[in-house]
This record gives sequence, C-alpha cells and structure tokens, in this order.
Amino acid sequence: MLAQLLTRSVHICQRPYWQADFNLPMSTFQKQYVKVMGQPSEPADKISVIGTGQVGLSCCAFLIDRRLANHLVMVDLRQEWVKAEALDFLHVSSLLASPKIETCTDASCTAGSKYVIITVGTRPAGKSRLDIAKESLELLSKLVPKLVESSPDATYVISSNPADVMTWAVRKMSGLPKERCISCGCHLDSLRFRYFLAQRLGVAASEVNAFIVGEHGDSSVPVWSGVTVGGIALLRLLPNIGRDQDEEKWQKVHEDVVKAGSSVSKIKGYTNWGVALAIVDIIQAMMTNSGRILSVGSDIQGLMGVNDSVVMSLPCILGTHGVQKVIELPLTEFEMNMFEKSKEVLMKAQCALDL
Repeated sequence: MLAQLLTRSVHICQRPYWQADFNLPMSTFQKQYVKVMGQPSEPADKISVIGTGQVGLSCCAFLIDRRLANHLVMVDLRQEWVKAEALDFLHVSSLLASPKIETCTDASCTAGSKYVIITVGTRPAGKSRLDIAKESLELLSKLVPKLVESSPDATYVISSNPADVMTWAVRKMSGLPKERCISCGCHLDSLRFRYFLAQRLGVAASEVNAFIVGEHGDSSVPVWSGVTVGGIALLRLLPNIGRDQDEEKWQKVHEDVVKAGSSVSKIKGYTNWGVALAIVDIIQAMMTNSGRILSVGSDIQGLMGVNDSVVMSLPCILGTHGVQKVIELPLTEFEMNMFEKSKEVLMKAQCALDL
C-alpha cells in the first residue's frame, strides 16, 4: 500500500460550480449569455491535507466551513472513498463559498500548496506517542520528499503521532527551514489547560490566559507563572500553585490536561474534533497574519538554553509563512526543571529514530 502512494496517481478534480469544465459541451446558457472577458484564474489559497482519517477529514470540514481554503486538496490511498467525501462537501458548496476540491492518491496534486497539513500516522492504541514514533516515521519517509518536491515553499503543519518528534524528523529529511516546519505542539494542550482552569474558576475559557509548553505529551510543562484571569496572576495569590506544597492541588488541572485525549479515545476510539480545530486555528492564525501567539512546536536550538536541535513548544508569534518570532519565557526554577526533563524525553525519542 505504501508503494502505491508514490507510484499510483489518480486525480479527481472537482471544479466549483463557477468554474467551467471545458471537456463538456458549452451549454445554451453559456452560449447565449456568458461572454468571456479575460483569462480564467486559479484559487489563491491552496491547502493540502495529507491523510483523511478522522483528524484529516475534520480538518477539511473546518477549513471549508471557515472559508480558509478556496482550493482544498484531500490526499488518501482510498481513491473512491476520498472522492465520495469530497462530493459530500461539494453537494452543498453553495453554502461553503464554492471551494475547489481536488482529491488524489499521491503527492503530485499538492503542487503549489501554501499550507500542507500532515495527519498520517499510527494511532496510539494504548501506547504512548513516543512508542509509535518509528511506525509513523516509516510512513512519512515515503511521503515527505514528494510533498516537499511538489510544494517547496509551503508551510508544513505536522500532527502525526508523536507530533514533535515527527516534525523534527520531517525537517531533517526535507531540509525545510525551521519557521516553515511546525508541530501542532502544545496548542491543543494549552486550550485544554484553559478549559480545565476555567471550570475550576467559574469563568469562560476565553477569559483565561495560560500556556502549556515543552512536549505535546506526558512531559508537557504547565506555565503556572503565566496564568492570569481578569488581569490577576494566580501565582500572586498562590505562590506554590502546581507544586507538591500546593494545598489546593492545582496540579490536578495539569493531570487532567495530560489525560484528556486518552479519556476521550477510550470511549470513541480516537480524538478528532479538538485536534482538528487546534490545527485549523494555527492555519487561520498564519493566513490572517494578525500577530497571534500560539504554543506550537518548532526547532528551538539556541533558545531557552537548549543547545541541541529539538522540536518543543513555546509561545510563537505566527505570520503568513509560519513562525515569525518565539517568546523565551521567564520560567520559574520549578518550571525550568520540568522543561529540561521534557527536552530530555524528546531528545531520547529523536535519538531512537537513528536519522
């Protein structure tokens, strides 16, 4: 099946209703009323989603619904299945700004993409994200060279498990600049962190400012020193927040963040909506070039005292072409120790790949 991904090329280009199919005879309506005044134009924002499983397909739905992709490419080995999914969207395209949707089974139809979202990989299925790194690497090693050859100037967002390690591997095998090779990282973790904090504080999650950094996984680091609600820093009220001495046991909030994905997947068998929304939010932040700060993963060598090449999440200012700036957080000694441990976990996983 993997060989097919590179050798078989089956393209099903579904045009939006405003773009004529020149293989069909011209209709009476076109002959009578439509007069050509200029050359046909192509949609400007081409986004490719590689792998349309639960997460990939959810990304497609949100990209279309938010009108972020007027040219969407869906890549999957299941030729008829992915074509049917595209048609399901196109049948209601009058509600969706009539996007152009293209489907294929290889990487060539992704040529000229502005953004490429990679979701292919192995589900944890009871194993940690780091345990399945080699399985995901086998898939990506056959895909990435073709993708980068087709879209060398695109920005790549990686969510394949484990996202941080796979992003490091993608960059190493592709030579992409660090700012255009991004792990969805701890953006989802940060959103979950805000949700659980808000539940305990009795406020809306949108009113909580808080970040998770480090690994997207068990060794993630809650930045308690940066949590604010209504302009009030929780650390000012609770100097031991998140530590063993914390009498209010706020560390339980971080434990809930770490267990959030598995608690959902134990029932559903997978998670999709949360991670897809987080990925699409990253895309939207880049496309709008509005200076938003999200905790995403990139190679932070030379930052935060890290001397090695390792992909970890820090608050990043995103722009059109990826990461514009990285914020070096003034972590407490307690948080910095956690950050160092998170780095060691990721370094160990990277070294195990033998790239």
